[in-house]
Amino acid sequence: MAMHVFARDGTSLLVNKAWDELWDLEEGESSEGENVFEDEQVRAAGLLPHVREAVEGETVETPPLLYEPRRTGRGGQPRWMRAFCYPVKGEDGETREVSLIIEDVTERKNLEDSLAHRALHDGLTGLPNRALLTDRLVHALSRVGRENGSESGETVGVLFLDLDNFKHVNDSLGHGAGDGLLVEVAARLTSCVGPGHTVARLGGDEFVILLEGLENEELAQEVAGRIARELRPPFSLDGREVFVTASVGVAIGKVGKGGQEDPQNLLRSADVAMYTAKERGKDRHVVFETSMDGRSERRLTLEAGLRYALEREELGVLYQPVVRLADGRDAGAEALVRWRHPQRGVVPPAAFIPLAEETGLIIGIGEQVLREACARAREWRDLLKGGGTPTVWVNLSARQFHEPGLPELVESVLEEAGLDPGSLGLEITEGVAMDESGFGAGRTTATLRNLKELGVRLAVDDFGTGYSSLSYLKRLPLDVLKIDRSFVSGLEKNTEDRAIVSAVATLARDMELEVVAEGVETEEQLHILRELGCSLAQGYYFAKPLPATEVSARLEGGLASATGP
Repeated sequence: MAMHVFARDGTSLLVNKAWDELWDLEEGESSEGENVFEDEQVRAAGLLPHVREAVEGETVETPPLLYEPRRTGRGGQPRWMRAFCYPVKGEDGETREVSLIIEDVTERKNLEDSLAHRALHDGLTGLPNRALLTDRLVHALSRVGRENGSESGETVGVLFLDLDNFKHVNDSLGHGAGDGLLVEVAARLTSCVGPGHTVARLGGDEFVILLEGLENEELAQEVAGRIARELRPPFSLDGREVFVTASVGVAIGKVGKGGQEDPQNLLRSADVAMYTAKERGKDRHVVFETSMDGRSERRLTLEAGLRYALEREELGVLYQPVVRLADGRDAGAEALVRWRHPQRGVVPPAAFIPLAEETGLIIGIGEQVLREACARAREWRDLLKGGGTPTVWVNLSARQFHEPGLPELVESVLEEAGLDPGSLGLEITEGVAMDESGFGAGRTTATLRNLKELGVRLAVDDFGTGYSSLSYLKRLPLDVLKIDRSFVSGLEKNTEDRAIVSAVATLARDMELEVVAEGVETEEQLHILRELGCSLAQGYYFAKPLPATEVSARLEGGLASATGP
């Protein structure tokens, strides 16, 4: 503790060594004997008013005061001090002398500031967190209300942003790389807004941007567009280029006749709009509309129902036969998951598969379908008693495919079912097959090769709808290309579709692959596919998706081919 005792008139009576050290006084310099009212350090630290109070008989405890040192001692860094002034009074009640005691509280103050900062900021990116964002949003809306009253005027924009497929980066490159990506994303987002606005991280890969004082709603959309452009260049993570997009929901808050917008409602509206952006294909921004509230509630209800569906075994599997065009016999079947809701009846796959993918429920669903399909394939093999082994095809979603341990899971399921690996086919979409950017160079190829080493068959589904690199495609260990139904449906009238199917069939032959045409519905389409050289097909012309028992009956009736595709 630094201490200086002085008389009522300020004359110095006692100065301890800690006092001179506190002020970084050099050897030969001392405050001893110096009038406290003329002490340069006391004045610089703002202590003079408190000293005068003590002289008048008041005991003073100051809050932390910031002192800027005049010399470069202690690194020349400012420090925080707290002073205590104790007057010593005589029998007449008058102050005779004052003890001024100063405590250096710099470390304590820095710790308090650090704790306060942590309480309001994200530890990884340093951005404001939800608490600070909410506080600023409350003040922003209050300010708009005070300035505009009941008249609409300046607005507050909230942009709720979620990175698309961020989990794949974590799974492929590790959480360290994922954290590095979040830090870089935070920097790019900050560069998209000027001073007076807030970029916050809520957690995970969710960010919120608060735009204050907007003259019109279109400015918020302009910022959303700027964000999309800023995220477009690749991020460099451990020497690898990673591409990231974002889905952005935009909500506007202003004060009108209905009163002030509720901050939490505004955040929720932006969140709902963000999920709508994901449903519309990701990598875009969507402005909130009141009609989205109903969809949001239905989505939450559907998600809860889907979680229960897994537990209650409401999910079943149907099988659509894959037919060999040379003889019309079944060569196998594609496993298709179906949800029979106890109240809603059959829920279309398009209504719940994207939701399952987004929430991660697809992992459990996919494993359930895989186990069911392999068990059925084993039953069909036993049913045919060596007269042929049909292939059961199972779709892998993007999230499943990039889930660590997929080859090990497939191997385990095959062993449990007692199924020959060649009787199982796994399908991935063209987009998944071609995507190496977000998951580390070679990750897709490595996973496919690991699966191929097990002996399973591999197919690219929806071929022709993406942007395939043929030089890359030929390096993949594939067995089958599946032509998307959109090309098959136009075969009868569209010469371009016919040319595409012909080119794919030729490409497949050159690569020693088989071709499956999807969505065959007419006899004329069947004839054209045969002419173009397609070897396999499926669609309602042959059979709709069937229960496993009906597939068994078809196989037992001799519709199975002698060998699988």
